[in-house]
Parts: sequence; C-alpha cells; structure tokens
Amino acid sequence: MQFKKFNDEVFYLDEKFKRFDHKLFEFLLNKSLENKRRRCRICMHHAPDSNLHEMFIMHRYGNYVPVHKHLKSEESSLILNGEGALVCYEENGDIQEVIYLNSDATQGCNYLRIPVEQYHSIYIHSEVFCFKETIEGPFSREHYQEASWTPKEDDLEGVTDFTAKLLLLYQQAKQKNASKI
Repeated sequence: MQFKKFNDEVFYLDEKFKRFDHKLFEFLLNKSLENKRRRCRICMHHAPDSNLHEMFIMHRYGNYVPVHKHLKSEESSLILNGEGALVCYEENGDIQEVIYLNSDATQGCNYLRIPVEQYHSIYIHSEVFCFKETIEGPFSREHYQEASWTPKEDDLEGVTDFTAKLLLLYQQAKQKNASKI
C-alpha cells in the first residue's frame, strides 16, 4: 500500500486501483491510536481540490465531533464498524432528530445522507467507529461551519458536559430503535 501523508490524521491512498480491505482497516485502527485526537482518515480522492471526496474514517470511543454543517454540499456516510448516534440540530441548537447508528443494519441505521446546511454531530459509543464518507469537493474551510454554541475542542469541561448529553441522547435513540425491532 502506498500512502501520501497529509498530516498525522489524514492519508491519501496513492494507488491506481483503490480498495478498502482488512489491511486498510488495520492501518486506520493503528494510526488512530498514534495521534492525539485518536482519529484517522484515508482519502480515496487524489487531493483536497478533487471534485468528489471519498474517505474512510476511523474514530475511537469518546471522540468529540463538534456540531457543524457543510454550506455547499450534502454528505453521505455508510457505517462499516461500530455504533453511535447522529444528532441533528436546528440553527438555534434545539435538537431536531437523533438517529441510532449501527454497522449492523438489522440493529440500527447504517447509512445516512445529511442535507446541505444541516447542523449535525456524531456521538461515538463503540471502541471503534469506522465509516465511509462521501462529499462534494473541493474542500474549503469556508464551506464548513461549526455552530457558535458548540464547545471548541480545547474546552475540555465544555466537551465533557456536551458529550455527557450526547450519551443520554444515544441511549434514548438506541432504546427507541430497539422497541421497533
């Protein structure tokens, strides 16, 4: 496997024919343990200015994903391993919807498509959470916006409080989902 390292969390697969298999899963698993934020992604597209971005992303239990929205494109995700919750918000921070996520489609939602300008976050509950994300490129920080009311990653107390609320939402969504099965 040939990679181009963008930073400690982002790698571009530098091969003509790209595939995701157990070797790439293990690569994500190992690299996610080697960096401070305990996450990693492998980009299947060639560069940040590509028109279509396909990424395999690994998060570890307890990772914090700030509430954010994409201003120019929808995004879709296919959950490959793990469980958690997608939390969608109104502009003012009110909760709009909570969706229980599980790589096993018989147990929860394993695919989602998030509309343009939809505030959302993911709560990671399993030790390993791996998903494939697809979004229109090119990537620009101008097209990504964190909610003003979401804690910044360096606000440890704020993140801890926020994550505790997400845990409760996750538990409620999982219980609600179980009653439907």
